[in-house]
Amino acid sequence: MSHNHAHNHAHNTSDHVSYEEMLKTNYELTEEKTKQLVDSIGIKPDWHILDAGAGIGIMSQLFLDKIKDGPGTLTLMEPSPSFETHLEQLVLANKKKVIFKKTQIEMRDYPCKKSDSGYDLVFIRLVLHHCRADYAIGCLLSVLKPGGMFVVQEFVHGTAAFWAQKTVCTALHQLELQSIGEIRTHALCGDHANYIPPAMYKNLISQSCEVLHFDKFIPEGHPADTLGKNVFTMMTKHCRNEETKNKAQKEYEDICVEKHSVVYSRVHINIIAKKN
Repeated sequence: MSHNHAHNHAHNTSDHVSYEEMLKTNYELTEEKTKQLVDSIGIKPDWHILDAGAGIGIMSQLFLDKIKDGPGTLTLMEPSPSFETHLEQLVLANKKKVIFKKTQIEMRDYPCKKSDSGYDLVFIRLVLHHCRADYAIGCLLSVLKPGGMFVVQEFVHGTAAFWAQKTVCTALHQLELQSIGEIRTHALCGDHANYIPPAMYKNLISQSCEVLHFDKFIPEGHPADTLGKNVFTMMTKHCRNEETKNKAQKEYEDICVEKHSVVYSRVHINIIAKKN
């Protein structure tokens, strides 16, 4: 399991900026919404923060503004060499405040240098969908202190977004896994059978944390029914298991169409949790 998300979404800093623009257009993941999320956490000036999968450090200034008047620190964890120079410049510009750790989530070699009890906040944005989420969450929680905050911002896209009664439809999810395995619709690491869709992150996190806040944003005017049908058609086209296909078809019609629990293809979610 690896979280080399830069290899899949953005190969350099200019690509990363274009990627952020795409998120605004398609998922309404704007700077304002991200700032609102950070503001709602209640970060204190003495907090030690881990930004897991920092990319070019696009979140850095938001965090630094919160800890500038205290002894708090910001650790930027990022495996991609494409962003190394940019992150090292952030370290030089913010001496004693910013720490850069070139590593991957599963390495667990990024403990808080300033506190033996762990980080006060672990923030992971648009990274978990590239990982085996259950393992990645466990790794990150291991460096978070008891009572510390675990915050996730993630987009739910394409086949990963079947919502029905706050969970994932079983047959549709099975169809999704087969689709992923055959046509690689997601940049997955490891066995696709271990893939956990973002719709299930809240359930995973609640096993070790108290979930304080959960929400999902659907772009205004989003044609969910149309996009959902397109996604479903794409998956069934590549499914070789007729039994799974038939069950998923019924689930889609009974739950997603008849009850209007539509298949959202472009959603982003925010989760704020407190470690037990």
